[in-house]
Amino acid sequence: MQPLRQWADNGNVLRGQLQKVNELYADQPFAPQFEITRYERGFGTSDIEWTITFPQLQQLEGMKPFILVEKAKHGYLGATSTTSLDRNSWYTEFISEKLNGTDPLTITSEYNLLNGATGTISVEQFELTNDQGNRIVVSPAELMVKTDRAFEKIATHGSFDGFPSPEKSTLKASLSTPT
Repeated sequence: MQPLRQWADNGNVLRGQLQKVNELYADQPFAPQFEITRYERGFGTSDIEWTITFPQLQQLEGMKPFILVEKAKHGYLGATSTTSLDRNSWYTEFISEKLNGTDPLTITSEYNLLNGATGTISVEQFELTNDQGNRIVVSPAELMVKTDRAFEKIATHGSFDGFPSPEKSTLKASLSTPT
C-alpha cells in the first residue's frame, strides 16, 4: 500500500524525483533544471505544470524557460500522460501563424513506480514557407527517453526522416544510447 500512498501524495514524490534529477545533472554543462510550478491532483487524474530552464543558455542567449502542461491519468502503479507547450506564447504564435493552427508535436509519458519512466516526443511532417516563398518540408521525427526508477540509467532512441531536397536526396538521422 505504501507505493499507492506515495503516488497520491499530491506531487511530493514527483517533486522529490525531480530534485534528485536536478542534483544528479547539476554539474553537466547546459543541463536543464526542472520544477513543478503547479500540481492539481484529482481522482484518477492530475494536471501538472512544469517549468524547464536551461540556466547556462538563459545567461548566454537569454533563452526563456519552457512551460509544459501535462494531463495525467493514474493507474494502480503509475500514470500515462500527454503534454503540451500551449502556455508558451512563442510556440502558440508559431503554430498559429506558420502552421495554420495544426500542431505537429505530441509528447507522451508513462510513469511506473516499479520500472521508471518513458517519455516520447513525436513530430509529424509539416511545411514552412519562408519570406521568399520557398517551401521547407520537415519530415517526421521521434525521440524516446527511458529511465530507471532512480533516474540513474537513461537510454535514448531517436529518428528523424529528414529534409527532402529538390535533388531528391534526404538528410536522415538516427540516435541510440545504451542503458
